[in-house]
Amino acid sequence: MFHEIIIDIKKEFQDRFQDFDSLKPKLALFNNPMEIEVSEVPCDLQMEICDLRADPFYQTKKCDVPETCWKLISKERFPKLLKFSLQMLSLFGSTYVCESAFSALKQIKSKTRNRTESASLESSLRLCLTELTVDIDKLVSEKQWQSSH
Repeated sequence: MFHEIIIDIKKEFQDRFQDFDSLKPKLALFNNPMEIEVSEVPCDLQMEICDLRADPFYQTKKCDVPETCWKLISKERFPKLLKFSLQMLSLFGSTYVCESAFSALKQIKSKTRNRTESASLESSLRLCLTELTVDIDKLVSEKQWQSSH
């Protein structure tokens, strides 16, 4: 019985993460652009990788964290590499936002609040997911009050 459950779980993981196999070369480039084999890099990025490696400034930089390494890349000299890095970084950010939205939705639309209207639900989600803060005191102080007649 446990053997079948484990086999099912293993198959589920293989199905779920098979997309990552196609991303392996891109992830390798993203993690360390200075040490990947040029032949493993997509053709449109190979020339910029060669130029990056030949540049003395980038040769002296040790990039343990990919984000810090990619922040150093010149937009003017390496536009394709910079675009690639932004695409890779957006993969993780969009996953985080999606997970956050589902968690917030689960809290907002519970069994006791299952009749929430679409507009109200959208507004509630927006409030949960935004990082903006509202300065209530400032808004109140700027409000022009009606004078009594």
